[in-house]
This record gives sequence, C-alpha cells and structure tokens, in this order.
Amino acid sequence: MKKIYFAGFAAMLMGLASCSSNEPAAPAAAGEEATVTVTATLPSSIQSRVFSDGEKALDLYYAVYEDGNTTEPIIELTKHDRQFSGLQNSLTLHLVTGKTYNVVFWAQSPDAEDIYTLDKVNSTVTINYDQIKKVNVEETDAFFCFLPVEVKESTTITATLKRPLAQINVGTNDMAYGGLSKKDIYAAMTVKKAYSKFSLQDGEIIGDAQEVVLTKDLRPNDGVEVTDDEYQAFPVGDKGVYEYMCMAYVLVNEKIATDVVLSFYDGDVADSFHTVNVYGAPLQRNYRTNIYGALLTSGIDFSIIIEPGYNTPDYDL
Repeated sequence: MKKIYFAGFAAMLMGLASCSSNEPAAPAAAGEEATVTVTATLPSSIQSRVFSDGEKALDLYYAVYEDGNTTEPIIELTKHDRQFSGLQNSLTLHLVTGKTYNVVFWAQSPDAEDIYTLDKVNSTVTINYDQIKKVNVEETDAFFCFLPVEVKESTTITATLKRPLAQINVGTNDMAYGGLSKKDIYAAMTVKKAYSKFSLQDGEIIGDAQEVVLTKDLRPNDGVEVTDDEYQAFPVGDKGVYEYMCMAYVLVNEKIATDVVLSFYDGDVADSFHTVNVYGAPLQRNYRTNIYGALLTSGIDFSIIIEPGYNTPDYDL
C-alpha cells in the first residue's frame, strides 16, 4: 500500500482540522517552536433538508506523524476535546520550524463508536457493517483529510474534510400503484462489492472487497409531510418527484462498479413483494449514486446518476 510520510515534534490542540491555505505570522528561526492553527470544515448540505448534511459528524480525531515515519506517531490518533459547531472547528498545534509534519483528521458521529474502529498508531479506520445492520443509518456519515505541513513560521491553515464513502440513494415514483402510498413500505439493500478498511495516512483501501447486506427499514418519509422539518428530499428534484425509499453509505476506492440488489416489503414482514437488480452501478468516493424510477412496479424502468457535495455530478441510475 502506498504510504505518505509525516514529520513532527510535539503538538497541542484546541480545535479542529482540515487542509489548505497558509497565512504567515511571526517569523521563527529553524528549530524554534511555531504555532500552527488549523481550521477544519465539513461540506455543507447540498439541499435544505437531505441525508448527509454533515451535522452528525461532531467528533474530531487527529494524529501527527514525523516525516518518514508512518508507524510511530508523535501524537497517536486522539479525540479532540471540542466538537464541531456549524460544520467548523479549530485546532492549535505547537510544532518545530524547519520540519515537515503530516497531520491526519477523522470526523464521525458520537453515535458511531460501534460503527468505526480506529487504529490509533497506524491511523486506519475499519467500518463495521454488522453494526450498521440496516439502511437509513445517517450516523455512518464520516469525513477525513491528511495534511502535510512544512513549518517555516507560525501560520494558519484551512482544511476541508471529505467523505471516504459513497452514498447510495433509492427513490421511486409509483407509490400510488396498488394503493402502496397508503402502506408502510420497507426497503433493504445489498451491495455486492464494497470495502471495510482504509488508511487515513494516504486514503488507500486495505484488504479485499466484500458483500454488504443492509436489512430493511421503513422508508424515510413514511407519515412525513413535505413541509415538515424531518422531510428528506430525494436529490433529483429537477427530474421529477420521487419518494425516498432508502439510503446507505459504503466505503469504496476512488471508483468502482458493482451490482446492487433492492428489496421492498409491504410492512415489517419477512418476505419482499418486489426485488430490483441494478447491475454495474457506479460508486465513487465522496459522490452520490441515485437509483430512481418506477422501482416498485418494474425491474427495468429506472435511472442511475452519480453526484457529489459531494463532487459533481451525481450518478443517476
């Protein structure tokens, strides 16, 4: 696996983190301590109300490595003592001038401790799909960034964290068929190929792909009015009105194609009344794949699109 090497000395923290621009402050001689302030930001919501608004990922973790050393962090992957507010946080590190450091960041929901396992020394993340169990678990949404920092003087840096995950959205426009709009429709999803582990140090996937089975859950907008705050707008509003059936996050490499199986249930029952097979659906890191059409009454009439905010555009299938 490709590695990116980091450098460092000692670090203290007062906020959050992300990756980007430098603003010079007081010059410092080589070998002296300089203050590096990092402002971390998460992507804002694409729509006024939609899954993946980023607001669940309140906890920030960070680690600092010395350049050329990927196995002995100066600061092991540590939870910051301050949470995100308004999708932003800040962090202060005291580093040594004349050195280069690599800092890694990870943001997740406080309710995702069972979903994600963090290796504090090697800065790897493992997603535990058996803890997610079903579709529509927004607490799975998470973000990362790795930031090389060459310390010449005290400075301020901005970093934007992005998802290592692909989001899959499923919507239909035939709820009225057979009176289904008056019933409690559940949906389940199986993704034939996804991954479970990656490195924060370079973003690379670790291990082989696996099948991910997410069991049924009630459709997100069951009993919810369009005007209600909790209404989840399906992200293809310019292409028609679609009812949200289910949503899931899976870990992927930069881009893969995989089969997705969708199952629909008339209530919380054992057997589905309809199954749709989507072959070769494109999934991409930090993108949305939207699967929509007449999914409850047809196995053929659907579209697929990818979009980010993710990067742009969505994959619409």
